[in-house]
Amino acid sequence: MKRILLASVVISSVAAYSQSASPEVISTAGSHDENGTIQVSWTMGEVITETTSNGVAMLTQGFHQTNLSSVSVSEVDESIVFNAFPSPVMNMLTVNVGDQAIGNILTLFTTDGLIAFEKEIEQKSQLLDFTDYASGTYFLTLSMEGKLLKTIKIQKTH
Repeated sequence: MKRILLASVVISSVAAYSQSASPEVISTAGSHDENGTIQVSWTMGEVITETTSNGVAMLTQGFHQTNLSSVSVSEVDESIVFNAFPSPVMNMLTVNVGDQAIGNILTLFTTDGLIAFEKEIEQKSQLLDFTDYASGTYFLTLSMEGKLLKTIKIQKTH
């Protein structure tokens, strides 16, 4: 009976010790890179804790958050004509807009948020050449007077 009691005390003390939280990170890989304006730090195998944002900057607290995605909701004006096809696209993408969009801006973004191209809309229907773009996901946006109106997700394949 004493052996069982001693074994249960030892096991419960080991279990209680193993449940303690620590701010340290032990990971299999990681890196830190920076240029003049951006710093990126990452490690593999961490838990997500909390993210806060003020609309201009985003702060991730605690562990590094390597798989972070943000979602926003905005009102869409259904009267604005803006469509693109085919998607997935191999070479040429056809973009159609309504009369109200002529003279405004089409912008193509990569998934990294980089601008692949930006172009003023000159006519209701136009072809965009995707031949030289890498396979992947792109976002085509329509902006009027500096305000983002609609976004279309475009898949590029070879």
